[in-house]
Amino acid sequence: MRELIDVPTLPLRDLTVFPYMEVPIIVGREYSIKAINKVLKSNEKLLFVVSQKIAGVENPREKDLYKYGTLVNVEKVIKSQDETIKILVRGQERARIVNFKTKDAYLSDLVIEPLKKNKGKYVEALVRKLLKCFNSYASLKEYFPPEFLYEIQHIKQYEELAYIVASNIDIKQEQKQNLIEIKYLRELLFELNNILITELEYIAIEKKIENSV
Repeated sequence: MRELIDVPTLPLRDLTVFPYMEVPIIVGREYSIKAINKVLKSNEKLLFVVSQKIAGVENPREKDLYKYGTLVNVEKVIKSQDETIKILVRGQERARIVNFKTKDAYLSDLVIEPLKKNKGKYVEALVRKLLKCFNSYASLKEYFPPEFLYEIQHIKQYEELAYIVASNIDIKQEQKQNLIEIKYLRELLFELNNILITELEYIAIEKKIENSV
């Protein structure tokens, strides 16, 4: 049986944080602030971030949260005069909620469930296709800096590549949540390729419409 870990938890509205992703988050709800304060008192500075099913729920319970999220490291904390807290987190591991608690702060018993890696020519082909599709997507979107596109071409770990691509595609929240719930690398690469191919088709149609108006 996998070991459970007890970690302060931050429910997110309309946001999915992937492993390897660095993202700023503004924290304002009482129980969320208490969770951050628990992180600050710990040595590990670990926090579990997980998306809410409905963003409008003010005080979420376990039924209001998705099961899968990301264990992150809290790298920076800035407390504001308006009593909100701005944190900078970096995704570490994919994890699953076993038990969600709300006694004095949001806490979760978690199981770490890293992406299961696949090898072979099929995976290599999926990676090559993903890089081509993302390059095409980035060139059409026109807001990715050249240094980012250079770096993404030289990522050695396929898991890291997949999650960074996932975090930089402009898709719906539900689609991003579906991606974090995928268990196998091969399946994740396949799904990312499908999403990018669909997005490229939509962008091409939109450009045709713009040119015809």
